[in-house]
Amino acid sequence: MALLKNSEHKKSIQLLHAELWERLEEQDEWHAQAFLEQSIQQCRNDNHIQSVWDAAMDFVRTPWFWVSVLTGSLAVCLACFAFLWAALKVE
Repeated sequence: MALLKNSEHKKSIQLLHAELWERLEEQDEWHAQAFLEQSIQQCRNDNHIQSVWDAAMDFVRTPWFWVSVLTGSLAVCLACFAFLWAALKVE
């Protein structure tokens, strides 16, 4: 995908930008500012390419990851305990 500054459709996109600006001039000041800030934030987020390591670290930082790790660990311990208890009862 080509950058906008190198695109052959640059003029048509500039016309869309001019139309957007005209419509924003008819809005409340706070609405226009909020819309523009949201658009800038979205552009920043789209340009940020997350590596695999960053995605994995984001997943590890979630509480549900740690809940699943704790649940899995407790399930293994409980299964061992139940096996030993049953073996002692049968004997």
